[in-house]
Amino acid sequence: MLAIEDYRLYYNYRFIDSDHPTLFLIHGLSQDSELWNTFISYIDPSFNVVTYDFSGHGQTTQSTGRVTFKWLIREAVTLIHKLHLKHIHLIGNYFGGLLAVWIAERCIDKVDSLSLFSTPFFVPKGSFKQELRYMGHLIQTDRPMLGKVFAMRAVHPATPAKSKYILRSFHHMSTRIFLDILTECERANDFFEFAVLDNLQALHLPILFLYGEYDNLMPQNLAIAFTAMVPNSRGFVIPGAGRHFVIDDPPATANLVNKFILEDQSPVPMTPMYENYMDHFKKVIMEGYRQSLQKPCALQIQVMSKDFRVTWKGLPVEGTWNQRHAKELLLFLVMNGGTVTRDQIIDILIPEVPVVQAKSRLRVALAHLNKLFREHSDPSLRHILIISRTAITLNTEVSCDLTEFLESVEQLKKGAASLSDQAKEFVHLTELYHPEFLVSLGGEWLNACIEQLDRDLGLAMRELIQQLQNEGLNAMTRSVLSAGKNVEPYEGFCEDTMRLQNHGKNLKNAK
Repeated sequence: MLAIEDYRLYYNYRFIDSDHPTLFLIHGLSQDSELWNTFISYIDPSFNVVTYDFSGHGQTTQSTGRVTFKWLIREAVTLIHKLHLKHIHLIGNYFGGLLAVWIAERCIDKVDSLSLFSTPFFVPKGSFKQELRYMGHLIQTDRPMLGKVFAMRAVHPATPAKSKYILRSFHHMSTRIFLDILTECERANDFFEFAVLDNLQALHLPILFLYGEYDNLMPQNLAIAFTAMVPNSRGFVIPGAGRHFVIDDPPATANLVNKFILEDQSPVPMTPMYENYMDHFKKVIMEGYRQSLQKPCALQIQVMSKDFRVTWKGLPVEGTWNQRHAKELLLFLVMNGGTVTRDQIIDILIPEVPVVQAKSRLRVALAHLNKLFREHSDPSLRHILIISRTAITLNTEVSCDLTEFLESVEQLKKGAASLSDQAKEFVHLTELYHPEFLVSLGGEWLNACIEQLDRDLGLAMRELIQQLQNEGLNAMTRSVLSAGKNVEPYEGFCEDTMRLQNHGKNLKNAK
């Protein structure tokens, strides 16, 4: 243990010889140093090896301070100096790969190479906001459920033996520090496009990129193509493995690392023509990656038109959606970020019956909803509904026209766009808005949502009309008034305002 301020950092150091290569292994978020146990058994026995648990994970004790990126970097650098390490080969798994890049920048005189496992090299601004908030919500409402989600997504295939490690390391992670790190990630992703390409190019180190064939975050074809943009780098895909291939296939992973460290790491000379080619190639790859993140969500739900519709990868999910409150239950899940507790559902959807009977009805409703997904022809849809004793989670990204509509109304209320664009957006929203279709889904909670939508659109219209009139934009004012009759802030508002505007126009003409 290494004492740092008010906590103790757990580490393990396999020392062979100070002049031999030293592997400094950095696990990812929700993992710990045991991630590397099997991998280390296949590593060249002449290597020194350092593993440790960063703050809030494994056997490292908790600090009372808020954990930030700088905090995690500082504790790793402190350990490197404490052990007097040299000839360091930094290896980071997923989030640990990002830490490895930042640590290398601060210890460049001691680092000989970088190996980055499943490390995201480019994250467009705001692209992971929903996912980060989903994890933050779930760890506070049903922590075991989030552990199961991680276990399903991390490895391929997800066997009981692999899941056991993921769930065990997740169990030992601090909820507070997990939330601290999520907050750091969300804040960073809110304000800039996160990319480590410039950092990697500036390091001038040999770099090994490894990705799993079934990594569900990084497109493997683009990930490997990306390696060509980093000088003196190599890139490989681990066949048949998921995001955490160090668990899926430790021998193959260790074999590639051994070769990378022991073989000649001199960069291949680049001609000016090749450098120009790579500059162009970089732009192509970045554009391709942006487009890959903009593809539609796999599960899409349409509730704001006459026909309720659910599709999976463009194919309809058919079945008896009119039975067992299936429509309302799915929509309630989506409207609450994809995760709700059983008690929430009972309180909101089944409040009129005794608790025991309500629990029984909920079990039947969940079984029916699960059946609708499991009977689909695509096997990947059969496990998107995760049901525990306390909560229910949709284990996929979801696109829903109602949530998108609500977001558009919020943006309209902010009034950030030009008056012309606001007027056009208001008219467009009123064309989309058919509350009678939502009412047909049933539920007092949905009626309350409709009432709030009516109020929000009415207030937005009143504010917009006032601004349009102040600017003398009479044609736009009439367009908004004509479109907004169904959401006017009070009965007769549109007619009264139109009459006053016409009266003012007549007075002006009379003069």
